[in-house]
Amino acid sequence: MGPFLSPNSSGGKDDRIPRLGRGRESYNRPCRTDLNILVPRANSAQIRQRLGPMKQISTILLIFLSATSSGFAQEPYQQRLSGRNITGDVSFFQVSPDGSTVVYLANKDTDEVLELYSVPIGGGPTTKLNGTLPVGGGVSSGFKISPDGSTVVYRADQDTDNVTELYGVPIGGGPTTKLNGTLPLHGDVLTGFQVSPDGSTVVYLADQNTDNVNELYGVPIGGGPTTKLSGTLPVDGDVVFSQVSPDGSTVVYLADQDTNNVFELYSVPIGGGPNTKLSGTLPVDGDVLTGFQVSPDGSTVVYRADQDTNDVSELYSVPIGGGPTTKLNGTLPVGGGVSSGFKISPDGSTVVYRADQDTDNVTELYGVPIGGGPTTKLNGTLPLHGDVLTGFQVSPDGSTVVYLADQNTDNVNELYGVPIGGGPTTKLSGTLPVDGDVVFSQVSPDGSTVVYLADQDTNNVFELYSVPIGGGPNTKLSGTLPVDGDVLTGFQVSPDGSTVVYRADQDTDNVFELYSVWLQTFWTRGGGSWFEDGGWSSGHAPDSSLVEALITSPAVVRIPSTSFASARSLVLRGGNGTSAVLLEDSAVLELRHGAQIYPGGVLGGSGIIWMGENPLDLPAGAEVRARYGDSLVIQSGPITSAGRIEAFGTSALPVELELSGPLTNAAGTGSVVANHALLRFPGGVENSGSIAFGAGLNNVLGEIRNLPGSLISVSGGSTVAFNEDVINEGSITVSASGPFTSTAIFFGELSGNGVAGSGTVFIEGDLRPGFSPGTMAFGGDLGYGPLAALHLEIAGPDPGQYDRVEVSRNLDLGGSLVVSFLDDYLPPAGTSFQLLSADTFTGAFSALVLPDLPEGRQWDTSRLESEGLLGVQGTFSEAWLAQHFSAAERSNPALQPTLWGWRADPDGDGLTNLMEYALGGDPRLASSRFADGSLLGASLEVVEDTAVLRHPQRSDKNLRGIDYVVEFSTDLDTWSTDPPAGATSDVESHNPPVDGFQQRVLQWPASGSEFIRLRVTLSP
Repeated sequence: MGPFLSPNSSGGKDDRIPRLGRGRESYNRPCRTDLNILVPRANSAQIRQRLGPMKQISTILLIFLSATSSGFAQEPYQQRLSGRNITGDVSFFQVSPDGSTVVYLANKDTDEVLELYSVPIGGGPTTKLNGTLPVGGGVSSGFKISPDGSTVVYRADQDTDNVTELYGVPIGGGPTTKLNGTLPLHGDVLTGFQVSPDGSTVVYLADQNTDNVNELYGVPIGGGPTTKLSGTLPVDGDVVFSQVSPDGSTVVYLADQDTNNVFELYSVPIGGGPNTKLSGTLPVDGDVLTGFQVSPDGSTVVYRADQDTNDVSELYSVPIGGGPTTKLNGTLPVGGGVSSGFKISPDGSTVVYRADQDTDNVTELYGVPIGGGPTTKLNGTLPLHGDVLTGFQVSPDGSTVVYLADQNTDNVNELYGVPIGGGPTTKLSGTLPVDGDVVFSQVSPDGSTVVYLADQDTNNVFELYSVPIGGGPNTKLSGTLPVDGDVLTGFQVSPDGSTVVYRADQDTDNVFELYSVWLQTFWTRGGGSWFEDGGWSSGHAPDSSLVEALITSPAVVRIPSTSFASARSLVLRGGNGTSAVLLEDSAVLELRHGAQIYPGGVLGGSGIIWMGENPLDLPAGAEVRARYGDSLVIQSGPITSAGRIEAFGTSALPVELELSGPLTNAAGTGSVVANHALLRFPGGVENSGSIAFGAGLNNVLGEIRNLPGSLISVSGGSTVAFNEDVINEGSITVSASGPFTSTAIFFGELSGNGVAGSGTVFIEGDLRPGFSPGTMAFGGDLGYGPLAALHLEIAGPDPGQYDRVEVSRNLDLGGSLVVSFLDDYLPPAGTSFQLLSADTFTGAFSALVLPDLPEGRQWDTSRLESEGLLGVQGTFSEAWLAQHFSAAERSNPALQPTLWGWRADPDGDGLTNLMEYALGGDPRLASSRFADGSLLGASLEVVEDTAVLRHPQRSDKNLRGIDYVVEFSTDLDTWSTDPPAGATSDVESHNPPVDGFQQRVLQWPASGSEFIRLRVTLSP
């Protein structure tokens, strides 16, 4: 067997373990410190030299075995999780209970400094979890993740170098919390701590009260006061191992609590209280060994001890609250014993263990009821020197035991499965090369698959494989390795069974990084029903959303009508042909982690494909397809398509297609094609490719943004109703040829560019031309419905400064015209805007919504619905000019400066037309009288040292925007509107009364040095 690493080694090549020789497992005394590390058998001096200074050395488990296999090669989806660091390695990792996150230990940032990181299981940014370390500090291996996946508990000399303490930190990163109490000089928290199943409490070992006296403590996971759980210890006594019961109520621990160096089993409430001895009376030098287990229901503790005969390890069970003990193993031969590493079945009914129970020095596998009874040998007949090795497992459903043994050939370790109640064994690993071995395995949480490590393809190159638990083809999971590269032991299947996380120097030799790979079940036939067991490599259809389904060309797999199929994810690889999954009427396919579609892959049919919020990518050559009466819904996150989305129906068999995620239709090959179809895009469409309608009545629900360079085409006499907004930055064509006239109906808002082609366009919603402002051109007929609204913006009088609609054929008006100004623009009288142009005009607007003009100007709509022209004409003062000047005079621009312009003074009396208008005079009479003959003008007089200014002003001046401005000066050069101190201003009825006029009276204390003038201005 070639070299490989232990799960907790630092990752260097010099830590690799040589091929293991055969030999009987040695019996060891209980440990003082539970070492969470795997090493080959060696004497204590060798171990100390390898591991460095430790408090005490204890039981070392021999778990590296040999193996092999071979099967058809596939390419499962892989993802590197740890960030690349050429000098660093990943040395230990765990998957969170919810399967979302991997927490790992690596010298990623600083060489030879191990720190703690988390990363999403599907890949993404890594987050450092531990706090700042002192020089020489580091995080220890063996961290734990709380059952709810929220918190990571770890040991580190984070505060003081060489003082190992216990900390908690959120799994996504954040402040760290020290959990242990104050330690004495040389005190430390030891490995082997646990988080209670309800996630509330951390149970740990530490010499917290007295240096070198290891006791058991509990502390809230969020921090707080610590509680000592173990009883009073004798001199040199220690607690060496503990386990929290599955219900979280009780802690079971191993300690020489009653007699120094005699290790017995005790239980204590997790919150503290009296201790109960569980193990039976021991002979001289007898001990309970480490590695006891609490049954899944929390009622029973199973343990190994030389309880009946010193130095003969046997298996016992006892109620967790104390009581009589029961021996479980059968009668042993001289020299026989029960090996470490027994397992309790998930239902708590059976204990599976290894022992040389039938023949001394031949280790075999047995099952026994947890309450005692006859034992059953589980493994097959072994060859001379054959053995069952450590590391066997019971499947999560309790039906099968998976084990390693050189059962067929001595010294060739292979993988087997057997019913837990006994029966024929099944070899699971593939054919091995000479000297090949299987070395490690794990059963997936749903019990369907076994993942194992073996040099199955090439001797001494360890790779990762999966196999159905009942036997079948093997699948290689790990990626291509460089020369001398290996996958390491200690991989994990995620709690949801979907992903395998492993360590390997897969990218660069001797750089150990963290990877994830999906478990896959492969379709092995040319086509058929999803539920045909013979079609899948696992022997049965994917279920429980735990494994990935891989379907390769040429295969068309159908999901029958009204049935429900599921997989963790789906991979469709077309290759040189077509790989398709087609749903039949009302079928459902649940893909909890989405789908990967490759060129030649097709998703289609009638039913629902549910992918949650996972994105869907359709490359060029891939398709989503609904045809002839199909109704297909794909529920997913964002969809990016460079492939083809097809909805082809007939008038008798129309189709429905819904893509719930926002769709990005890529430039070039991205296309959506539809005939007689209802298309639903709740997340909207961004189109850089093409969308084409070729026949029949088609409805589109969902907003569309047609980007520059894109095309939406309506052809072949088809009718398309766009029910929501369309932003047209590209091209839309509605064609007509011969008897086939295509039609586009816009019920939402159409904005941006117009519509080319000679087909017909109906606007039933809002129309907003151009891009503030712009021109929208239509190549055929354009009609506005009764609820339509044409929104036009005006920023100036010249073409290009206001919105226009140009129609090559007939423009049928209807609905509302809504005009607005941009940039505070106000058009002067006499301005006109060619808003609409068409070959012919029919119909009329039902409502005009026009912006307010300054008083004195009004809209001229007389030519709007016949010529598309909207004008501005004058009112009020313009009417006054019309009263005093002929139309010929007003229409001749050459006369404006001298005759009828506002600055002109045709009667030469020094009052311009504007002043005459403001004061009520006649511009053609050189007299200071009103039009009714009364005296005109302003007056200034001094009455009892008070200056009084009176002047007439039009009572409607605010409507027209006339400003009467009185200014003051003391030198006739500098003028100010600020009146003298003490001034008052009033508006009163004109005296004598004059229709349409008031009189303004301004008074102030006269000084005799002021000059006063009256100015009149006309606001825009």
